Amino acid sequence: MATFFSNVFGNVVGDYLSGAFGMELTDAEMGVRFTAAFTKFDTDKSGTLELDEIVAAFKDINLKNVTEADIKTKFTTFDADNSGALDFEEFSNLMRHCRTIAHLDSMPGVIYCGLKLMNPSKQPKPAEVVEAAAAAAVEAETAAA
Repeated sequence: MATFFSNVFGNVVGDYLSGAFGMELTDAEMGVRFTAAFTKFDTDKSGTLELDEIVAAFKDINLKNVTEADIKTKFTTFDADNSGALDFEEFSNLMRHCRTIAHLDSMPGVIYCGLKLMNPSKQPKPAEVVEAAAAAAVEAETAAA
């Protein structure tokens, strides 16, 4: 059914409608999208995505609250073989991670995991409080050492 909405309304509106009805894309549907995205973002046609291509991709997607430093960190984290480029499997893992983070960020309420607020755009005040408390704790620990 999620594919039906995407086919009729396009990926963005189709995903929104699918989400509103609690439908998720299947692994096969996500694989098709990841393949299309990988092909689009592999501008030098090397079969891998280098950091500059990933940065350009994230800017093209126009993700909120994502800095270039965040992108570099994620790139390094998902470059499992430390080749300096993401192959399709590494890229797919990165995209699944980003999709999960985006899903969590869209949820109402306050969601904490590992002392990190997982939905800061829905809860800007608690995010500021948590960040301030974490910074104070680090500062106190550093001063005690």
